[in-house]
Amino acid sequence: MKISRNGSSLTHLFFADDSLIFCKVEPTQPEEVMRLLNMYEKGSGQLINMEKYSVFFSKNVEQEEQSEICNRLRNIKVAKQGKYLGLSMVIIGTKDQIFGFTTGKCQKTISSWSNIMLSQARKEGEESGKRKIHWCSWKRMTTDKNTGGLDFKELQGFNKALLGK
Repeated sequence: MKISRNGSSLTHLFFADDSLIFCKVEPTQPEEVMRLLNMYEKGSGQLINMEKYSVFFSKNVEQEEQSEICNRLRNIKVAKQGKYLGLSMVIIGTKDQIFGFTTGKCQKTISSWSNIMLSQARKEGEESGKRKIHWCSWKRMTTDKNTGGLDFKELQGFNKALLGK
């Protein structure tokens, strides 16, 4: 799998006890994948549960070819659409459409927190519809610890700086 047109190729990804293997739809590839899996079983002493495995094809692979490859991979099942680590395996659309659920999920979680989980100072400052007590100015909160502040980061700017790196 190419990361970009002129970029490096990716052949596999490992995360914890999961493996993602990328290969082309060529006649020798299913047997090569099975050879690698068998080599892993022999070398590690672990048996691979093929019921947990699935294969994902690009839209350019014909249905007949998909069936043939699945049969050659011990009747492996085809993953049509699902999630891996909370993200959709099929990526279609803009970044906002793809990752927008994350923002919504975070906002929903935060809004569902009850007052029980809030600090005593927060509870004292909250009354229905009335202005809340601010115990410290924002300027002091964002000032460095060395100069007497609390060293809070401005999160949006901090995130942009990290993304820029």
